[in-house]
Amino acid sequence: MGAYFVSAWRSGLRSHSFHAVFALGVLLIGGAYLAALLSPRQPETVALDVGLSGMRFALVLLALFWVQELVGREIERRTTTLFLAYPIPRSHYLLGRFVGIGSPADGR
Repeated sequence: MGAYFVSAWRSGLRSHSFHAVFALGVLLIGGAYLAALLSPRQPETVALDVGLSGMRFALVLLALFWVQELVGREIERRTTTLFLAYPIPRSHYLLGRFVGIGSPADGR
């Protein structure tokens, strides 16, 4: 199960969508900083609210893109049939992929 987690993690970090969502997250954090500077209310509260909302949005996008790329790539390369032919439980394969994709999305 750990090998599937590492495989999913590495393929996600190599993808172009990771770089695009990371750049979007940096832009959203910059937007939170600017929103705090321009707000007549308490700047810390505005920066925190806008920053957290932006990061939630970016992490949801990251998880969606990683799932789409990982599943699409495996179906295209037909590696799913090879993994399912190994003498391991299918639950280990599915759980390893789920943890590999889900761990960056929830901040671990």
